[in-house]
Amino acid sequence: MSGARALFQRDVTALLEHPDGVQAFRAWLSLDPARPVDALDLYLAIRGLSLLRERHDPHTLRTACHIHRKYISLRTGTCNFLSNDVRTEMSTRIHALPIHSPTVPPPQPPADLFQRVQEPLVRHLAHLHAQFAATKGFHDFVHAISASNTEEPSLDSDEPGSSKGSSPRELPIDVEEIGLSEDPPALPVHRHFTFNTTKRKRTKLSVPVEPTPFRHDRADGRLHFAAILSEKLGALRITVDRIDSVSGSPTEPTTSDEEVSRYADRMNEKRRSSSCSPPSRPTNAAFPDLLRSNGFAPPPIQTTLPNRGRFDLTTPRRSQPRKHELPPSDSSGFCSAESAFCDRSIDRKAQEFPLSPFNRRDRSRDARRFTFGTIPRPQKIARETPLLTVTLREATNHAIPLVARVPASPTLTFKEFRKLFGVRKEGRSRLFFKAPCDDCSAPFQWNLLYDDGEAVPIFGGQVFAESRQCPSDDSE
Repeated sequence: MSGARALFQRDVTALLEHPDGVQAFRAWLSLDPARPVDALDLYLAIRGLSLLRERHDPHTLRTACHIHRKYISLRTGTCNFLSNDVRTEMSTRIHALPIHSPTVPPPQPPADLFQRVQEPLVRHLAHLHAQFAATKGFHDFVHAISASNTEEPSLDSDEPGSSKGSSPRELPIDVEEIGLSEDPPALPVHRHFTFNTTKRKRTKLSVPVEPTPFRHDRADGRLHFAAILSEKLGALRITVDRIDSVSGSPTEPTTSDEEVSRYADRMNEKRRSSSCSPPSRPTNAAFPDLLRSNGFAPPPIQTTLPNRGRFDLTTPRRSQPRKHELPPSDSSGFCSAESAFCDRSIDRKAQEFPLSPFNRRDRSRDARRFTFGTIPRPQKIARETPLLTVTLREATNHAIPLVARVPASPTLTFKEFRKLFGVRKEGRSRLFFKAPCDDCSAPFQWNLLYDDGEAVPIFGGQVFAESRQCPSDDSE
Protein backbone atom coordinates (compact mmCIF):
# COMPACT_ATOMS: atom_id res chain seq x y z
CA MET A 1 0.00 0.00 0.00
CA SER A 2 3.05 2.25 -0.06
CA GLY A 3 2.30 3.27 -3.64
CA ALA A 4 -1.24 4.38 -2.78
CA ARG A 5 0.02 6.24 0.29
CA ALA A 6 2.61 8.06 -1.76
CA LEU A 7 0.04 8.91 -4.41
CA PHE A 8 -2.46 10.28 -1.92
CA GLN A 9 0.25 12.21 -0.05
CA ARG A 10 1.66 13.73 -3.22
CA ASP A 11 -1.42 14.63 -5.25
CA VAL A 12 -4.47 16.33 -3.78
CA THR A 13 -6.41 15.68 -6.98
CA ALA A 14 -5.99 11.92 -6.53
CA LEU A 15 -7.34 12.23 -3.01
CA LEU A 16 -10.36 14.24 -4.16
CA GLU A 17 -11.12 11.70 -6.89
CA HIS A 18 -11.73 9.05 -4.25
CA PRO A 19 -15.09 9.23 -2.41
CA ASP A 20 -13.69 8.00 0.90
CA GLY A 21 -10.81 10.43 0.58
CA VAL A 22 -13.23 13.33 0.08
CA GLN A 23 -15.21 12.21 3.13
CA ALA A 24 -12.10 11.94 5.32
CA PHE A 25 -10.82 15.31 4.06
CA ARG A 26 -14.19 16.95 4.77
CA ALA A 27 -14.33 15.48 8.28
CA TRP A 28 -10.86 16.87 9.03
CA LEU A 29 -11.79 20.32 7.70
CA SER A 30 -14.91 20.38 9.88
CA LEU A 31 -12.89 19.93 13.07
CA ASP A 32 -11.50 23.49 12.96
CA PRO A 33 -13.71 26.52 12.16
CA ALA A 34 -10.64 28.28 10.76
CA ARG A 35 -10.59 25.74 7.92
CA PRO A 36 -13.86 26.30 6.03
CA VAL A 37 -15.24 23.57 3.80
CA ASP A 38 -16.20 26.06 1.09
CA ALA A 39 -13.05 25.37 -0.96
CA LEU A 40 -13.86 21.66 -1.15
CA ASP A 41 -17.49 22.37 -2.02
CA LEU A 42 -16.44 24.78 -4.79
CA TYR A 43 -14.10 22.15 -6.28
CA LEU A 44 -16.82 19.50 -6.30
CA ALA A 45 -19.37 21.97 -7.69
CA ILE A 46 -17.13 22.82 -10.65
CA ARG A 47 -16.69 19.10 -11.36
CA GLY A 48 -20.43 18.58 -11.25
CA LEU A 49 -20.94 21.55 -13.59
CA SER A 50 -18.61 20.00 -16.16
CA LEU A 51 -20.65 16.80 -15.97
CA LEU A 52 -23.88 18.71 -16.58
CA ARG A 53 -22.30 20.48 -19.53
CA GLU A 54 -21.32 17.16 -21.11
CA ARG A 55 -24.94 16.02 -20.83
CA HIS A 56 -26.18 19.28 -22.38
CA ASP A 57 -28.41 19.87 -19.40
CA PRO A 58 -30.71 22.92 -19.81
CA HIS A 59 -29.99 24.02 -16.23
CA THR A 60 -26.21 24.27 -16.69
CA LEU A 61 -26.16 28.03 -17.20
CA ARG A 62 -28.32 28.69 -14.15
CA THR A 63 -26.16 26.32 -12.08
CA ALA A 64 -23.01 28.22 -13.09
CA CYS A 65 -24.57 31.49 -11.96
CA HIS A 66 -25.55 29.88 -8.65
CA ILE A 67 -21.97 28.62 -8.09
CA HIS A 68 -20.63 32.13 -8.69
CA ARG A 69 -23.19 33.74 -6.41
CA LYS A 70 -22.60 31.32 -3.53
CA TYR A 71 -18.82 30.89 -3.57
CA ILE A 72 -17.05 33.51 -5.73
CA SER A 73 -19.04 36.77 -5.72
CA LEU A 74 -17.54 39.67 -3.79
CA ARG A 75 -20.86 40.44 -2.14
CA THR A 76 -22.29 36.99 -1.38
CA GLY A 77 -19.39 34.56 -1.96
CA THR A 78 -17.91 32.56 0.92
CA CYS A 79 -14.50 31.62 -0.57
CA ASN A 80 -12.50 34.50 0.88
CA PHE A 81 -9.15 32.86 0.07
CA LEU A 82 -9.59 33.94 -3.56
CA SER A 83 -8.10 37.31 -4.44
CA ASN A 84 -10.31 40.24 -5.32
CA ASP A 85 -8.94 40.36 -8.85
CA VAL A 86 -9.94 36.76 -9.50
CA ARG A 87 -13.39 37.25 -8.05
CA THR A 88 -13.93 40.47 -10.02
CA GLU A 89 -12.86 38.80 -13.27
CA MET A 90 -15.21 35.87 -12.61
CA SER A 91 -18.08 38.27 -11.95
CA THR A 92 -17.38 39.95 -15.28
CA ARG A 93 -17.45 36.57 -17.04
CA ILE A 94 -20.72 35.55 -15.41
CA HIS A 95 -22.40 38.85 -16.22
CA ALA A 96 -21.29 38.53 -19.84
CA LEU A 97 -23.18 35.26 -20.29
CA PRO A 98 -26.18 35.50 -22.64
CA ILE A 99 -29.61 35.88 -21.08
CA HIS A 100 -31.88 33.27 -22.60
CA SER A 101 -35.61 33.42 -23.11
CA PRO A 102 -37.90 30.85 -21.43
CA THR A 103 -39.20 29.75 -24.83
CA VAL A 104 -35.71 29.18 -26.34
CA PRO A 105 -33.37 26.41 -25.06
CA PRO A 106 -30.64 28.05 -22.96
CA PRO A 107 -27.08 28.01 -24.34
CA GLN A 108 -24.31 26.06 -22.67
CA PRO A 109 -21.64 28.03 -20.78
CA PRO A 110 -18.07 27.86 -22.12
CA ALA A 111 -15.89 25.00 -20.95
CA ASP A 112 -13.23 27.33 -19.52
CA LEU A 113 -15.70 29.46 -17.55
CA PHE A 114 -14.12 28.68 -14.16
CA GLN A 115 -10.57 28.21 -15.49
CA ARG A 116 -9.43 31.39 -13.73
CA VAL A 117 -10.45 29.90 -10.37
CA GLN A 118 -8.89 26.47 -10.83
CA GLU A 119 -5.26 27.45 -10.14
CA PRO A 120 -5.78 29.34 -6.82
CA LEU A 121 -8.39 26.80 -5.74
CA VAL A 122 -6.10 23.79 -6.27
CA ARG A 123 -3.23 25.69 -4.62
CA HIS A 124 -5.35 26.34 -1.52
CA LEU A 125 -6.53 22.73 -1.40
CA ALA A 126 -2.93 21.52 -1.75
CA HIS A 127 -1.93 23.67 1.22
CA LEU A 128 -4.71 22.11 3.31
CA HIS A 129 -3.87 18.66 1.96
CA ALA A 130 -0.27 18.96 3.15
CA GLN A 131 -1.56 19.47 6.70
CA PHE A 132 -4.10 16.67 6.36
CA ALA A 133 -1.48 14.13 5.21
CA ALA A 134 0.21 14.26 8.62
CA THR A 135 -2.94 13.57 10.65
CA LYS A 136 -4.40 10.35 12.01
CA GLY A 137 -7.47 10.68 9.80
CA PHE A 138 -5.32 10.37 6.67
CA HIS A 139 -3.58 7.23 7.96
CA ASP A 140 -6.93 5.67 8.89
CA PHE A 141 -8.20 6.40 5.39
CA VAL A 142 -5.14 4.74 3.80
CA HIS A 143 -5.47 1.65 6.02
CA ALA A 144 -9.19 1.39 5.19
CA ILE A 145 -8.38 1.50 1.47
CA SER A 146 -5.71 -1.18 1.97
CA ALA A 147 -8.12 -3.44 3.86
CA SER A 148 -10.85 -3.05 1.25
CA ASN A 149 -8.46 -3.85 -1.59
CA THR A 150 -7.27 -6.95 0.29
CA GLU A 151 -10.80 -8.28 0.80
CA GLU A 152 -11.95 -7.63 -2.79
CA PRO A 153 -10.92 -10.23 -5.40
CA SER A 154 -8.40 -9.06 -7.96
CA LEU A 155 -9.73 -8.42 -11.46
CA ASP A 156 -6.33 -9.23 -13.00
CA SER A 157 -6.04 -12.76 -11.55
CA ASP A 158 -5.93 -14.31 -15.03
CA GLU A 159 -2.79 -12.41 -15.98
CA PRO A 160 0.48 -14.34 -15.73
CA GLY A 161 2.05 -12.07 -13.15
CA SER A 162 -0.67 -12.57 -10.49
CA SER A 163 -1.36 -15.50 -8.14
CA LYS A 164 -3.67 -16.18 -5.20
CA GLY A 165 -0.84 -16.73 -2.77
CA SER A 166 0.84 -13.41 -3.36
CA SER A 167 0.88 -10.89 -0.53
CA PRO A 168 -1.31 -7.81 -0.78
CA ARG A 169 1.74 -5.61 -0.40
CA GLU A 170 3.27 -7.15 -3.54
CA LEU A 171 0.23 -6.45 -5.73
CA PRO A 172 0.77 -3.57 -8.15
CA ILE A 173 -1.65 -0.78 -7.46
CA ASP A 174 -2.65 1.40 -10.33
CA VAL A 175 -4.43 4.72 -10.24
CA GLU A 176 -7.53 3.22 -11.83
CA GLU A 177 -7.78 0.62 -9.04
CA ILE A 178 -7.79 3.33 -6.39
CA GLY A 179 -10.93 4.95 -7.69
CA LEU A 180 -10.06 7.33 -10.46
CA SER A 181 -12.22 5.37 -12.87
CA GLU A 182 -15.33 6.21 -10.91
CA ASP A 183 -17.64 8.86 -12.19
CA PRO A 184 -17.33 12.34 -10.70
CA PRO A 185 -20.14 13.39 -8.41
CA ALA A 186 -23.23 14.54 -10.22
CA LEU A 187 -24.60 17.98 -9.51
CA PRO A 188 -28.18 17.89 -8.23
CA VAL A 189 -30.42 20.50 -9.76
CA HIS A 190 -32.21 23.09 -7.56
CA ARG A 191 -30.21 22.05 -4.51
CA HIS A 192 -27.17 23.25 -2.61
CA PHE A 193 -23.80 22.07 -3.79
CA THR A 194 -23.27 19.33 -1.23
CA PHE A 195 -22.17 16.04 -2.73
CA ASN A 196 -22.57 12.60 -1.21
CA THR A 197 -19.15 10.97 -1.13
CA THR A 198 -19.88 8.07 1.23
CA LYS A 199 -20.68 5.47 -1.44
CA ARG A 200 -17.91 3.71 -3.31
CA LYS A 201 -20.12 2.70 -6.20
CA ARG A 202 -22.23 5.48 -7.56
CA THR A 203 -24.42 5.75 -10.59
CA LYS A 204 -24.94 8.73 -12.80
CA LEU A 205 -27.81 10.80 -11.56
CA SER A 206 -30.29 11.79 -14.18
CA VAL A 207 -31.82 15.22 -14.16
CA PRO A 208 -35.16 15.00 -12.34
CA VAL A 209 -38.11 15.67 -14.55
CA GLU A 210 -40.78 17.97 -13.22
CA PRO A 211 -43.94 15.90 -12.67
CA THR A 212 -46.92 16.80 -14.77
CA PRO A 213 -49.88 17.85 -12.63
CA PHE A 214 -52.87 15.58 -13.00
CA ARG A 215 -56.29 17.07 -13.52
CA HIS A 216 -58.39 14.68 -11.44
CA ASP A 217 -61.51 16.60 -12.36
CA ARG A 218 -61.17 15.39 -15.94
CA ALA A 219 -61.54 11.88 -17.29
CA ASP A 220 -58.29 11.97 -19.30
CA GLY A 221 -56.36 13.19 -16.23
CA ARG A 222 -57.71 10.34 -14.12
CA LEU A 223 -56.85 7.80 -16.83
CA HIS A 224 -53.35 9.24 -17.11
CA PHE A 225 -52.86 8.99 -13.35
CA ALA A 226 -54.18 5.42 -13.29
CA ALA A 227 -51.84 4.40 -16.12
CA ILE A 228 -48.76 5.81 -14.37
CA LEU A 229 -49.78 4.25 -11.07
CA SER A 230 -50.32 0.87 -12.73
CA GLU A 231 -46.92 1.11 -14.38
CA LYS A 232 -45.19 1.82 -11.07
CA LEU A 233 -47.08 -0.92 -9.28
CA GLY A 234 -46.18 -3.33 -12.07
CA ALA A 235 -42.50 -2.48 -11.65
CA LEU A 236 -42.80 -3.11 -7.92
CA ARG A 237 -44.53 -6.40 -8.65
CA ILE A 238 -41.67 -7.48 -10.92
CA THR A 239 -39.16 -6.55 -8.22
CA VAL A 240 -41.03 -8.57 -5.60
CA ASP A 241 -41.25 -11.57 -7.93
CA ARG A 242 -37.53 -11.38 -8.61
CA ILE A 243 -36.77 -11.26 -4.89
CA ASP A 244 -39.08 -14.23 -4.32
CA SER A 245 -37.37 -16.22 -7.06
CA VAL A 246 -33.92 -15.50 -5.60
CA SER A 247 -34.87 -16.20 -1.99
CA GLY A 248 -37.01 -19.22 -2.81
CA SER A 249 -39.82 -18.27 -0.40
CA PRO A 250 -42.73 -16.14 -1.60
CA THR A 251 -43.39 -12.91 0.20
CA GLU A 252 -46.51 -13.12 2.30
CA PRO A 253 -48.89 -10.18 2.04
CA THR A 254 -48.97 -8.06 5.17
CA THR A 255 -52.69 -7.32 4.86
CA SER A 256 -55.54 -9.51 3.73
CA ASP A 257 -58.45 -8.55 1.51
CA GLU A 258 -60.81 -8.59 4.48
CA GLU A 259 -58.70 -6.06 6.37
CA VAL A 260 -58.60 -3.83 3.31
CA SER A 261 -62.39 -4.00 2.94
CA ARG A 262 -62.89 -3.23 6.64
CA TYR A 263 -60.52 -0.28 6.37
CA ALA A 264 -62.43 1.01 3.34
CA ASP A 265 -65.73 0.68 5.26
CA ARG A 266 -64.31 2.67 8.19
CA MET A 267 -63.05 5.40 5.89
CA ASN A 268 -66.41 5.63 4.15
CA GLU A 269 -68.18 5.81 7.51
CA LYS A 270 -65.91 8.65 8.66
CA ARG A 271 -66.42 10.45 5.38
CA ARG A 272 -70.18 10.23 5.74
CA SER A 273 -70.11 11.38 9.37
CA SER A 274 -67.86 14.37 8.66
CA SER A 275 -69.71 15.50 5.56
CA CYS A 276 -71.86 18.62 5.55
CA SER A 277 -74.93 16.86 4.20
CA PRO A 278 -77.79 16.23 6.67
CA PRO A 279 -78.24 12.71 8.04
CA SER A 280 -80.56 10.36 6.30
CA ARG A 281 -84.17 10.35 7.56
CA PRO A 282 -87.40 8.77 6.45
CA THR A 283 -89.24 10.48 3.66
CA ASN A 284 -92.20 12.54 4.81
CA ALA A 285 -95.65 11.48 3.74
CA ALA A 286 -97.06 13.13 0.67
CA PHE A 287 -98.71 16.44 1.47
CA PRO A 288 -102.46 16.12 0.93
CA ASP A 289 -104.03 18.02 -1.91
CA LEU A 290 -105.37 21.39 -0.78
CA LEU A 291 -108.18 21.38 -3.30
CA ARG A 292 -111.18 19.22 -2.59
CA SER A 293 -113.11 17.29 -5.14
CA ASN A 294 -115.32 20.29 -5.88
CA GLY A 295 -112.27 22.50 -6.64
CA PHE A 296 -112.35 24.69 -3.48
CA ALA A 297 -109.78 24.75 -0.73
CA PRO A 298 -110.84 24.18 2.90
CA PRO A 299 -111.07 27.17 5.24
CA PRO A 300 -107.79 28.22 6.88
CA ILE A 301 -106.93 26.77 10.25
CA GLN A 302 -107.77 29.14 13.07
CA THR A 303 -104.71 30.45 14.87
CA THR A 304 -104.80 29.67 18.59
CA LEU A 305 -103.01 32.07 20.92
CA PRO A 306 -102.03 31.07 24.49
CA ASN A 307 -104.05 33.93 26.06
CA ARG A 308 -106.94 33.92 23.64
CA GLY A 309 -109.36 32.47 26.21
CA ARG A 310 -108.53 35.14 28.78
CA PHE A 311 -108.69 38.33 26.72
CA ASP A 312 -111.04 39.41 24.01
CA LEU A 313 -109.21 41.02 21.10
CA THR A 314 -112.20 43.03 19.96
CA THR A 315 -112.17 46.78 20.29
CA PRO A 316 -113.70 48.43 23.37
CA ARG A 317 -116.27 50.15 21.19
CA ARG A 318 -118.21 47.12 20.06
CA SER A 319 -121.77 46.60 19.07
CA GLN A 320 -122.30 43.27 20.84
CA PRO A 321 -121.81 42.84 24.61
CA ARG A 322 -119.25 40.33 25.88
CA LYS A 323 -120.35 37.28 27.84
CA HIS A 324 -118.10 37.86 30.83
CA GLU A 325 -119.41 41.39 31.49
CA LEU A 326 -121.16 42.19 34.78
CA PRO A 327 -124.89 41.51 34.70
CA PRO A 328 -127.06 44.58 34.08
CA SER A 329 -128.46 46.43 37.08
CA ASP A 330 -131.90 45.46 38.33
CA SER A 331 -132.64 48.97 39.80
CA SER A 332 -133.57 47.48 43.15
CA GLY A 333 -131.10 49.08 45.56
CA PHE A 334 -128.62 51.81 46.39
CA CYS A 335 -126.53 52.82 43.37
CA SER A 336 -128.32 50.22 41.33
CA ALA A 337 -128.72 52.46 38.28
CA GLU A 338 -125.06 53.32 37.75
CA SER A 339 -124.19 55.19 34.65
CA ALA A 340 -122.79 53.67 31.49
CA PHE A 341 -119.61 55.68 32.03
CA CYS A 342 -118.88 54.06 35.40
CA ASP A 343 -119.92 50.65 34.08
CA ARG A 344 -117.57 50.79 31.13
CA SER A 345 -114.67 52.88 32.42
CA ILE A 346 -113.39 50.51 35.14
CA ASP A 347 -114.18 47.36 33.15
CA ARG A 348 -112.49 48.73 30.07
CA LYS A 349 -109.32 49.67 31.94
CA ALA A 350 -109.07 46.23 33.51
CA GLN A 351 -109.58 44.50 30.18
CA GLU A 352 -107.31 46.75 28.13
CA PHE A 353 -104.47 46.85 30.64
CA PRO A 354 -102.82 43.54 29.61
CA LEU A 355 -102.91 44.68 25.98
CA SER A 356 -101.47 48.09 26.73
CA PRO A 357 -98.31 48.89 24.81
CA PHE A 358 -96.76 50.15 28.05
CA ASN A 359 -96.94 46.63 29.51
CA ARG A 360 -94.52 45.36 26.87
CA ARG A 361 -90.86 46.19 26.48
CA ASP A 362 -90.71 48.84 23.81
CA ARG A 363 -87.02 49.13 22.96
CA SER A 364 -87.60 52.06 20.66
CA ARG A 365 -88.63 54.25 23.61
CA ASP A 366 -86.31 55.75 26.13
CA ALA A 367 -85.19 53.06 28.58
CA ARG A 368 -85.21 55.54 31.47
CA ARG A 369 -88.91 56.25 31.07
CA PHE A 370 -91.00 54.89 33.94
CA THR A 371 -94.24 53.87 32.20
CA PHE A 372 -96.23 52.87 35.29
CA GLY A 373 -95.59 56.05 37.26
CA THR A 374 -98.02 58.92 37.25
CA ILE A 375 -95.32 61.55 37.83
CA PRO A 376 -92.43 61.51 35.37
CA ARG A 377 -88.99 61.06 36.85
CA PRO A 378 -87.00 64.29 36.66
CA GLN A 379 -83.99 64.03 34.41
CA LYS A 380 -80.66 65.29 35.57
CA ILE A 381 -79.46 68.37 33.78
CA ALA A 382 -75.84 68.05 32.76
CA ARG A 383 -73.86 71.00 33.99
CA GLU A 384 -71.18 72.34 31.74
CA THR A 385 -67.70 72.31 33.23
CA PRO A 386 -66.11 75.76 33.16
CA LEU A 387 -62.97 75.97 31.04
CA LEU A 388 -59.80 77.89 31.71
CA THR A 389 -57.95 79.53 28.82
CA VAL A 390 -54.18 78.96 28.89
CA THR A 391 -51.96 81.00 26.53
CA LEU A 392 -48.23 80.65 25.78
CA ARG A 393 -46.30 83.07 23.55
CA GLU A 394 -42.68 83.71 22.62
CA ALA A 395 -41.18 87.03 23.70
CA THR A 396 -40.91 88.42 20.16
CA ASN A 397 -42.81 91.03 18.22
CA HIS A 398 -44.58 88.79 15.71
CA ALA A 399 -44.92 85.62 17.77
CA ILE A 400 -48.10 83.61 17.36
CA PRO A 401 -49.67 82.61 20.69
CA LEU A 402 -50.48 79.01 21.59
CA VAL A 403 -53.90 78.68 23.25
CA ALA A 404 -55.38 75.72 25.14
CA ARG A 405 -58.61 75.34 27.08
CA VAL A 406 -58.57 73.00 30.06
CA PRO A 407 -61.02 72.41 32.93
CA ALA A 408 -60.83 75.10 35.57
CA SER A 409 -60.65 72.56 38.39
CA PRO A 410 -58.40 71.20 39.72
CA THR A 411 -55.82 73.92 39.85
CA LEU A 412 -53.27 73.84 37.02
CA THR A 413 -49.70 73.27 38.23
CA PHE A 414 -46.43 74.27 36.61
CA LYS A 415 -45.66 70.63 35.71
CA GLU A 416 -49.03 70.18 34.03
CA PHE A 417 -48.51 73.45 32.15
CA ARG A 418 -45.16 72.26 30.76
CA LYS A 419 -46.66 68.88 29.88
CA LEU A 420 -49.58 70.61 28.14
CA PHE A 421 -47.33 72.57 25.76
CA GLY A 422 -44.40 70.14 25.65
CA VAL A 423 -41.86 72.46 27.29
CA ARG A 424 -38.73 70.86 28.76
CA LYS A 425 -37.58 71.95 32.18
CA GLU A 426 -33.88 71.61 31.29
CA GLY A 427 -34.11 73.98 28.30
CA ARG A 428 -32.55 77.44 28.07
CA SER A 429 -35.92 79.18 27.87
CA ARG A 430 -37.68 80.51 30.98
CA LEU A 431 -41.44 80.79 31.50
CA PHE A 432 -42.79 84.02 32.98
CA PHE A 433 -46.43 84.09 34.08
CA LYS A 434 -48.59 87.18 34.13
CA ALA A 435 -49.93 87.87 37.67
CA PRO A 436 -51.39 90.76 39.68
CA CYS A 437 -48.77 93.14 41.06
CA ASP A 438 -47.92 92.55 44.72
CA ASP A 439 -47.25 96.20 45.64
CA CYS A 440 -49.86 97.65 43.26
CA SER A 441 -47.19 99.79 41.58
CA ALA A 442 -47.92 98.35 38.12
CA PRO A 443 -50.92 96.86 36.33
CA PHE A 444 -49.33 93.41 36.47
CA GLN A 445 -46.06 91.62 37.08
CA TRP A 446 -44.17 88.61 35.57
CA ASN A 447 -43.63 85.65 37.90
CA LEU A 448 -40.84 83.13 37.20
CA LEU A 449 -41.73 79.60 38.37
CA TYR A 450 -39.33 76.70 39.10
CA ASP A 451 -41.23 74.27 41.31
CA ASP A 452 -43.35 71.72 39.41
CA GLY A 453 -45.90 71.50 42.21
CA GLU A 454 -46.56 75.25 42.34
CA ALA A 455 -49.87 76.48 40.90
CA VAL A 456 -49.65 78.83 37.96
CA PRO A 457 -51.09 82.33 38.59
CA ILE A 458 -54.36 83.40 36.97
CA PHE A 459 -54.68 86.94 35.67
CA GLY A 460 -57.95 88.24 34.29
CA GLY A 461 -59.62 84.82 34.39
CA GLN A 462 -56.93 83.15 32.27
CA VAL A 463 -53.33 81.96 32.41
CA PHE A 464 -50.89 83.93 30.26
CA ALA A 465 -47.25 82.86 29.99
CA GLU A 466 -44.33 84.21 27.99
CA SER A 467 -41.23 82.21 26.99
CA ARG A 468 -37.93 84.06 27.00
CA GLN A 469 -34.46 82.83 26.06
CA CYS A 470 -31.78 83.16 28.73
CA PRO A 471 -28.13 83.65 27.65
CA SER A 472 -26.77 81.61 30.53
CA ASP A 473 -25.83 77.95 29.82
CA ASP A 474 -26.54 76.93 33.38
CA SER A 475 -29.75 74.82 33.37
CA GLU A 476 -30.28 74.88 37.10
